[in-house]
Amino acid sequence: MKRLSITLYNLTPFSVASSRAVSNIQESLDFISGTLIRGAIAKKWLEEGKPDDDFKEIFTTDKVSFHNLYIDDSKSIPLSAFSCKYYSGFRQDNGNHGVIDKLLSLIRFENGTKIPDENFHCHHYKKCCAPMKKINGYYIYNFSEGLFKHVKVKKRLINHTGISPISETALENALFSQEVVESGQTFKGEIRIYDDKYLKKLTDLIPNFDIIYLGSDKSTGFGKFSISYSEINYDPDNKNKMKNRISKFNDKLGLNNGKTYFSITLQSDMILTDKYMRYKTFIQEDDLDIPELEFIYGIAENRLIQGWNAMAKLPKEDIIAIEKGSVFTFSTKTLNNNILNKLYDFETKGIGKRTGEGFGRLSICDQFHIDEGLK
Repeated sequence: MKRLSITLYNLTPFSVASSRAVSNIQESLDFISGTLIRGAIAKKWLEEGKPDDDFKEIFTTDKVSFHNLYIDDSKSIPLSAFSCKYYSGFRQDNGNHGVIDKLLSLIRFENGTKIPDENFHCHHYKKCCAPMKKINGYYIYNFSEGLFKHVKVKKRLINHTGISPISETALENALFSQEVVESGQTFKGEIRIYDDKYLKKLTDLIPNFDIIYLGSDKSTGFGKFSISYSEINYDPDNKNKMKNRISKFNDKLGLNNGKTYFSITLQSDMILTDKYMRYKTFIQEDDLDIPELEFIYGIAENRLIQGWNAMAKLPKEDIIAIEKGSVFTFSTKTLNNNILNKLYDFETKGIGKRTGEGFGRLSICDQFHIDEGLK
């Protein structure tokens, strides 16, 4: 497997509609989806007249996976994270009362242990007993210093009015607003190439610091990006690092009941279906195919995903996905090499449908949950 680190710098504002719903305010996604970047590269491939056989393998199979690109290479804050209602944010962000992760406490609660009061009321200062509430957005973790930092995507609204095709003047009651992501921000992610022969084909197609266009209203100057990339060196110790995180997770959990626990934290939306092709809103034991697996606890939200097929000029099928940031915990009686290999495969390739478009990315026993204290 080869990995390319992709960086997009938006030279102009961009907007990617979060739904097809008709509204006076058109909201935009705050990240660049793998579907969007794959579509832009596929368009460039066709314009260059590349071989059709390679196009099919790269852009219609899971041999190449285009991940979501998030602001400053950040990660979604898990749904198990809570912060002070009035001074919400990580301690490193000045004036905030910190963030606490409830996951380990909730697992202990399933085993009969009382949940500490700091999970419900802010304990940053003795005088602050404000309720804790969920915190959203993205974060960056500094491994060397062990610090978490909140990252926000800058947005703004642009107001428009409808124009009469007859008089070419403003139409009454036709005011609407478009949300855009402000220019001058950096979004980072990965392309994972599971068949090495396609690496050079992709890097030859897109020169470093090339210009590509993404999102809506490109004809009016929106969505102009500078793209750069570099190859990520393979770390042969990745599997051992995952194993060490599982060990630390269980040490912090402190349940000596003969079971090994692990968490799954979604780094992107996940599309799962049951045997009747109905969309699932939770990860269950049969989705992982691990023997003697037991579901313990989960915190999940769902999102309606809508898209547009530019080639067919038709809307895509509406999809219900498990939203990024959702967290699920399982236990197993024995953590053998077969299970470790399967978990590592989940981290490497993802779970569910459309993993080639960046769906189904996850991390096992994420560092966010291991650092249980106030962040």
